[in-house]
Amino acid sequence: MAKRAQSELCIELDLPALRELAVIFAEVVDCKSPFTHQHSLGVARLSRYLAEQFGLGEEICDKIEIAGLLHDLGKLQIPDEVLDKAGALDRHERSRINHHSYETFEILTRIIGLEDISRWAAYHHECLDGSGYPFRLQGDQLEFETRLVAVADVFQALAQQRPYREGRNSDQIREILVKMVRRHKLDPDIVAWVSVHMEDCYAQALHYLD
Repeated sequence: MAKRAQSELCIELDLPALRELAVIFAEVVDCKSPFTHQHSLGVARLSRYLAEQFGLGEEICDKIEIAGLLHDLGKLQIPDEVLDKAGALDRHERSRINHHSYETFEILTRIIGLEDISRWAAYHHECLDGSGYPFRLQGDQLEFETRLVAVADVFQALAQQRPYREGRNSDQIREILVKMVRRHKLDPDIVAWVSVHMEDCYAQALHYLD
């Protein structure tokens, strides 16, 4: 299914093998910082769950799960002292953090067969109003699969306990997601469904993959 672009490194992988490799990369990324321990695994599980609930096909669900596993791959390029900074980030540090989604795109687009996965993974910080990054896409430029991963990313980050704060509860997460919809950041239909099924989504976000 996927292969490296360079002929001398051509290795074909089917979706199950690609998922196994993606889990390894996700664990490496998540272990890079104590602030995001197992974040990618939670995003992947919630992304797949949402895809299944919205009736997307099995192959699409597999790919969305892989996109969730790989969405923060670009953070491997960010210095540990920036990722682990407990205080407020300065302008340069914030810019460096934000660049990770572009790095994810650059890494994944070099692999033949991952075109859709690379978009769904790398665009998770894009917003419907065009204020996101790295490409400031908006509206119909953002596929439904991308919007699912974006909601899953925000949800998991809020639910997860971090060294500098407690995890948010379901009511707090719902309030934040609804505010983001009002500001045209997240897909309203996905957030509306999540708001009705908060406890199930909460369990998926924090019940990490084996």
